[in-house]
Amino acid sequence: MAITFLESGTDATQGLEFYASTAGTVTSSSTVARTGPRSLKFDGTTVNAIAPPGSANVASGRASFWMRWDGSLSSGGNNCNPIGICDGSTSDAMLIDNDTLGADRFQLKNNGTTRVTGTLDTSTLASDTWHHFAIAWTRTSSSVNRFKFWINGTLDIDATNVTWNATGQDQFRIGHMNVSGAPNLTYIDDIYVDDDSSLIRPGDIRVTAKLPVSETTSNWDTDVGTGAVNERPLSVTNGKQHAAATDVQENFTLEGAGEGDANCSDNRIIAHCGWVYGKRGAFTAQTTVGSVSDKSSNHTTTVISVSGATTAGSAIVVCFACDDDTSDTTATCADSQSNTYAAGQSVQVATTGNQTGARAAIFVALNSTALTTSDTITISHGTIDASAAVAREEPGVATSSALDTSATATNASASTHPSGVTATLSQSNNLIVVAFALEGDNVDANGVNRLAGDLVETRGGTEANTTGAGTESNMAINYQAWFSNSTTAWNVEGQSSASRESAIALGVYKMQTEYGTYGDPKIMLDGIETSIALTQSNALYTKIVEAAPYPDNASAIGMRNSGVAIDSFLYECGVLVAYDATPLSVLRHRRTFTVRN
Repeated sequence: MAITFLESGTDATQGLEFYASTAGTVTSSSTVARTGPRSLKFDGTTVNAIAPPGSANVASGRASFWMRWDGSLSSGGNNCNPIGICDGSTSDAMLIDNDTLGADRFQLKNNGTTRVTGTLDTSTLASDTWHHFAIAWTRTSSSVNRFKFWINGTLDIDATNVTWNATGQDQFRIGHMNVSGAPNLTYIDDIYVDDDSSLIRPGDIRVTAKLPVSETTSNWDTDVGTGAVNERPLSVTNGKQHAAATDVQENFTLEGAGEGDANCSDNRIIAHCGWVYGKRGAFTAQTTVGSVSDKSSNHTTTVISVSGATTAGSAIVVCFACDDDTSDTTATCADSQSNTYAAGQSVQVATTGNQTGARAAIFVALNSTALTTSDTITISHGTIDASAAVAREEPGVATSSALDTSATATNASASTHPSGVTATLSQSNNLIVVAFALEGDNVDANGVNRLAGDLVETRGGTEANTTGAGTESNMAINYQAWFSNSTTAWNVEGQSSASRESAIALGVYKMQTEYGTYGDPKIMLDGIETSIALTQSNALYTKIVEAAPYPDNASAIGMRNSGVAIDSFLYECGVLVAYDATPLSVLRHRRTFTVRN
């Protein structure tokens, strides 16, 4: 059994960040709550539902939550549809729905058809009062299943082997699943979901939000604003940032079990869910060093005047396109700082000697001497009439023997221009560079698409081209780059608006360990770390730990930086604690009383 979701009715963030999706108007209410200061509010005017992250386990599961509404549940009148396992809508759902046909009962419905009617008279359920709902289910097939529904601890529906079509049912939803009758303004709190197949009622489980208190491991190097990470609602004005490429922690203690929104010091802890709200920074940006196009007759060199200075130690990457000369001369590259563009690091291909053909080349200077705006890069080639080139600085490429593998292709006349498939890559963090040389100007060149290969981040494209009358008299170069994050082989395809001759070169260049990868950032929860995949957008990351004591470790909540040249940001954090509502002292008293009698 695994607990798949805990949420405290928006107490932790005052927003819906813990949820994967919502339908209709769902907000955080500060005026009505069960545990803590807030609850989920469903306005009842439309379908209002909310779904935890991840796919629903249609095979088995249990859920528990508290719910209240502002009007009576009467036949043909006010409506309550609190639970559904569905496909993102209610068209193929298994629903708990109160009857609006005159029976004052909850019903189990599938595909809009009533399967089983409950026994409890729903008109006896008081409005503006919290009621506990729980469900448990197992499903082997559409005809082999079990579904149980409890209200305030009393079993209301127990359905065995009803017709349960589950096509596409991948969401567990709570709220207003449909709006027949007159829907009520509804509130929900203390949400708990697991995948247990026991069909035992999960019980009255409360969920409270605990905030960080004091910084115990202060290794991140920058405060964002005041450095606070315990604000509600979520804010990115303050927080913590780590810019250095070091593998260090930033941790905090937590409010005590008897402190904060709810006192759970005398309760059995069922689980806790650590959460952090943050992001990663971007990779070090590449710099366009310069570009050129040359349509002079019978030229043998193409010269880029440097317009963007580079940093010593970076790789300088040049993508080049030209007509292919009649002698099929291999192109070479050099610059005014004597950087080495070694043949062993270049990728080059051309159509057979034909001045109407195309040549594509990638030249790379590793661990380069810095270039200034007074410098030039010179590509030497055969006698041609059209050429174009782009140079970029790419930080983090390995300083020696960087070229891992490559693929090249030429196309005589086509609008799609595949590169062919590389060999499997020898390491997982690489820079993928493509030089797409197309006969024609930039009106004809429509970019480069990735056909195969895993990527971390698109590094973008840079183009240069000659212009003037006559397709065959022009050349365009499209420089595209990506970071990859696996050893999967790569294959790309150039696109053109019309059939053109082309050459395409793809080079895979190894990155240094601390570049081209996001490393392995982690969430810290009660002294134990778990990897998380940070993105460049702020997001919530969680880790649930079951059957554990209250998280009172000095490192109760926090983060570890990825240890690479990517900044990590932590804006807010905390822990949700799920606990049995019955105090331990009461349970002990009950056991003592039972023994004595």
